[in-house]
Order: sequence, then C-alpha cells, then structure tokens
Amino acid sequence: MPLANEQIVSLQLRFDDVNLAGHVGNTAIARIIDEARMIFLGSPEPGRPEGQHGVLGVLDEQVDRLVGQQTVEFHDELWYSREPVAVTMWVTHIGTSSFSLAATISPRAGQAPVVTSEATMVLVDRGTGGAWRIDDTVRGRLARYLGDPVELRPRPSQRSRS
Repeated sequence: MPLANEQIVSLQLRFDDVNLAGHVGNTAIARIIDEARMIFLGSPEPGRPEGQHGVLGVLDEQVDRLVGQQTVEFHDELWYSREPVAVTMWVTHIGTSSFSLAATISPRAGQAPVVTSEATMVLVDRGTGGAWRIDDTVRGRLARYLGDPVELRPRPSQRSRS
C-alpha cells in the first residue's frame, strides 16, 4: 500500500526485457522507469481519458520535461514474471525549474525493491529553449508527492594517481 505521497504504477514485463543472463536487463530497467515516469507525470497518449493526465497534466504543449540526470542502483536481479512489476514514484525535491523524482521497482507491490532510481527532471520552454519556471499550480501538484530522497550507495572514492 503506497503512502500518501507515493504513487504505484504497475507495468507488465515483456519477453524481450530478458537478457542473455536470464534476468531483466539494465536497458529494460531504464525503459520501465521511463514508462512509469511518463504515466506518473503524464504524457500525450492517444485515447487517454480526460482527467488522467498525470501530475504535470496542467502543463501546456510548450513545456518539455527532460531528464537532466538519472542514477539507477541495482539491489538484486529482477526475473521475468507474468505478474506486473510495481514502480513506486515520488518527488524528492522541487527547485525553480527542475525537480527530483525517485522510483523503486519491486517484483510485485509490497515486496522489497530490487532497483532504486532518482532523476532530475528539467522543465524547458519550447519557444525559447530556456528553463520554464515552476509556477504555483505545478509546485502544488508536485508537492502532493513530496517525500524523502532515496538513499543511494556512495560512489567509491577515486584514488589519486602518482
């Protein structure tokens, strides 16, 4: 059961998500996160009923949503199943023209996540190519899903070369 500030998106795995090692491959994981992100934030989809446009459904077509940075951390393998995977999404930071969006992938709702991800989403004005400032309406919609940042493992320190 999701907390009030999270949304769970259920997605069906595809046969071609499985790699030669027999588990869902890293490129398929990136696709799953991207697809869940489009559902959570909203995207123009043919046939989508009115009122189901995602968190950013209030944006007009002049505002692009771009991934500025994304980190994906794998905790365990995800094996193919006919049961949908559960992608839990929430916002971890809201800035001036960008926000951070966290995601975890679990084999099924209620199970421990096997993947954790956090992405910085940048809003861009198509007309000018510059940053689109987050207005009060969008800030309010994002704030409904505001939660703690994900805890990613620290990167190994780089050794100085002599």
